[in-house]
Amino acid sequence: MNRDLPRHRIRIIVALFLPVVYLAGPPVFAHAFPERSDPHVGARLKVPPRLITIWFDAGIEPVFSHLIVRSRQGQKVSIGNGFIPKGSHTILETRLRPIGPGVYFVYWSVIAFDGHHTEGRWYFRVR
Repeated sequence: MNRDLPRHRIRIIVALFLPVVYLAGPPVFAHAFPERSDPHVGARLKVPPRLITIWFDAGIEPVFSHLIVRSRQGQKVSIGNGFIPKGSHTILETRLRPIGPGVYFVYWSVIAFDGHHTEGRWYFRVR
């Protein structure tokens, strides 16, 4: 019977410890990834947008975060390199020059508050 005592203690310890691990929540990942955008990835628009907006799932550093839009020919159609609106830490925006029909590529690059870098691109189309 003494052999079962250590197993019993282990089961009790595990039973007490598992809820603590579960309640601690999922691990935190430091990278900032887009949650959504306007226009959305692959959008087909009848009216050209004047503003591109990306919402991120973590805070981003304004100095090191960029959002640029280019035409299919590579011409930059965004004004500046993007900005984080006042009072926000998770939104990156850029204004566009007037654009016509065509395919446009959105390039983004951000640094999360803790220094991790992520980047990507997508396109939208104006009819």
